[in-house]
Amino acid sequence: MKQQPRMLALTRRGILKGGAYTVLAALAARSLTPALAASGKIKVYGTAAQGLEDWSGFTEATDLDMEFTPTNGDPGVVMREIVSNEIGETYDLFLTETGMQKVLGKDWFLPIDTGNPALTLWSRVSEAFTKPLAADGVQYGVPNVGGADSFGYRPEALGVTDPKTVLSWELMFESEKTKGRVGLSTTLVYSFPLMAQYVANKGYAKIADVTNLTGPEAKAVADFGIERKKAGQFRSFFVGFDEQTQLLGNGEVDILNCWSDAVVVANEQAGKTIAYYAYADYYFKWGNALFIAKQAKDRGTLDAVYKTLNFFLGGEYLAQMAIKGLVGPNMDLAVEFAKSAGWAEEDVAKIESASVIATEKFKTEQFTFNPVPSNLAVMEEEWQRFLSA
Repeated sequence: MKQQPRMLALTRRGILKGGAYTVLAALAARSLTPALAASGKIKVYGTAAQGLEDWSGFTEATDLDMEFTPTNGDPGVVMREIVSNEIGETYDLFLTETGMQKVLGKDWFLPIDTGNPALTLWSRVSEAFTKPLAADGVQYGVPNVGGADSFGYRPEALGVTDPKTVLSWELMFESEKTKGRVGLSTTLVYSFPLMAQYVANKGYAKIADVTNLTGPEAKAVADFGIERKKAGQFRSFFVGFDEQTQLLGNGEVDILNCWSDAVVVANEQAGKTIAYYAYADYYFKWGNALFIAKQAKDRGTLDAVYKTLNFFLGGEYLAQMAIKGLVGPNMDLAVEFAKSAGWAEEDVAKIESASVIATEKFKTEQFTFNPVPSNLAVMEEEWQRFLSA
């Protein structure tokens, strides 16, 4: 029976808890898996949590050697490396946040040739994954993995018995049931769009793009937040992952916007299920994508690039990501791979569960994380006004 390959034990919470520099140092010290049969090399600069510890399966599938340089995924750092340090002179692919194509696409990325014969899996990827990676009608990105975030809650307090109960964000922002028992992240690009979506859905203000608020839009959302803050809706404002798990675990709040990892850890620490992660009326969709460096064309590495892109859309890679709680396109291929490779039943079940959750959540209303909103300055001003009120 083929054994499941070891996987890089990094998640978003791991990067936050361990510190980006510690993670990068540890990864840099690890030697890359040798690939003696490889006939070429591909160089990828990418988010650490989306890398594999063992790339031998990649080499077997593509006949290429992988040189993966990890980054903590900070959009500002990635943009600086691509633009100022021109790392496209060295790297063929960038694995980074969805949304980068809106800023860097025209000048720094090559459009994706969706008809390339090596990109055999593209045709089965749904538009829910591909459409957010276009800019001005041009497809610049190939989807990687991500998630659809909502909120964690203590079911007893909300009177919920079925974890698949669909709940409204009203519980976060405007419900008497949860008033004074809500936790809210202070991270602008995470919480402000969530609040803006609620304001838009309720008809309190017209908003064109909740991830890139204009001055008047940002003011309207901040005004709503300040009103709810003064009404006593929020009990705690938090910064990091540890605070999310602590607030859920000690019962200080009944509900808070968080990553699904926080609910998992809170339950693990409690030794029982004390919290659920919500099926909600809308989601904060985030994800990574693969972008081709413009310089790759002149280097003549596009054949290797498209073989690599296809591997990232395939079952072996996605199965290893699903074990870490990350989902992407073609999750059915991840299930097929795990079964055919003889993975443990509990791991196959975890991948199947991740596949179902991803499919169900991505059918509902959602917006996609924008790491580089052009209106960031005015958003920051209004968000700070809300936090300071």
